[in-house]
Amino acid sequence: MSVSTIFALVTIAVLLAWTYGLVELESNKSRALADISKQEEVVFTLEKSTCSLDGVLKCISLACNLPYSMQMKAALTVLEIHQKDHQAAVASIKQHWYLLLEVIVFSVTSLLLALFTKFLFQKWKLKQAPKWQETIEDKVDTTKGKPNVAPDPQVVVIFKRTWDKHFETSGVLGVCQALGIDTEKYAELIPTIKTKEEFTKKFLGVA
Repeated sequence: MSVSTIFALVTIAVLLAWTYGLVELESNKSRALADISKQEEVVFTLEKSTCSLDGVLKCISLACNLPYSMQMKAALTVLEIHQKDHQAAVASIKQHWYLLLEVIVFSVTSLLLALFTKFLFQKWKLKQAPKWQETIEDKVDTTKGKPNVAPDPQVVVIFKRTWDKHFETSGVLGVCQALGIDTEKYAELIPTIKTKEEFTKKFLGVA
């Protein structure tokens, strides 16, 4: 599995988790708004209510207002609690959006860093190509009569990794192109190669 595929899967998983969290937070916000609306109706009803005492009972009107004031205080307290819950839900949603922004910045930065690293590797590989090009010519063209010198182990590793990365999608030709091997020069040799071992044996002299 390539790095880009893993990066894409992780990004999708993070976005799904973020979306689920946003849905939950929006649901909490909606419930808080509904609670505020209901409690405002309770407060409104209490504000419009009047004491039913009249006539000879007016003298004890204070006894009527006392429980009313307590109800109003309790209703306002509950309303304040619901308003704070709503404010907390709104703040959580803002933080959630900030989190998405941070994830996007991190993802873009990581992607650019990965692309830059790949670019540097490709540039380095092109610089190295002339070095292993001589090795390839010595191994393929045995008529030069040069001594059989083992290739640089690092070069062998690069050849094998490049094979693993490009063979399934681009074949031997794509592997050669990725390594900077002259495909026209070895046009007859390339179609005869079927395995990674044959590839390194033909071009580097080691399986």
